[in-house]
Amino acid sequence: MNTTKEEKEELRSRMLALRKQLNPKEKRRLDHDICERLKRIIIRKDAQVVHAYLPIKGEVDITPFINWLLKKGVQVICPKVLPKRQLSNLVFTGFDNIEVGVFQTIHPSGNHLYDGPIDVIVMPGLAFDKELNRLGYGGGYYDRFLLKHLDSLKVAVQYGFQVHETIPIEDHDVKVDTLLN
Repeated sequence: MNTTKEEKEELRSRMLALRKQLNPKEKRRLDHDICERLKRIIIRKDAQVVHAYLPIKGEVDITPFINWLLKKGVQVICPKVLPKRQLSNLVFTGFDNIEVGVFQTIHPSGNHLYDGPIDVIVMPGLAFDKELNRLGYGGGYYDRFLLKHLDSLKVAVQYGFQVHETIPIEDHDVKVDTLLN
């Protein structure tokens, strides 16, 4: 019988493969729809500070959403992957000021750290379930980060095929508040 860790790894592999198989035209349509839904959440919440990932590896492309936030004057904060499974939060000023980091992640260049409250956190993931559990890449970065921002609205973006009835979870896994697909 597989352990929870083995089940998670198998599910991660399956989801990465399915994401790679997405038709590019369909992916652009889905990404656009998700960005539009994200905008409505920001407007409804009147969010002033949004933490958003910079997409890599076939993740939902929220680039248009991030550009929209900047045009609206919303403070955008992006994660930078650090050693010891930690994230730092850097102020994002635009896509002309980014650099590649650990695991080929992308983050704002410079070290303009942000340590204040965050209204909305937009995050990727590989698999989710109907109980709002999230399966990421396996480092626990977002789990640790989310525990420090319990008052923030936690929004996970994904494609419909990434939502399952249940996914394997462990005690340290942190649920999200909303799934958008």
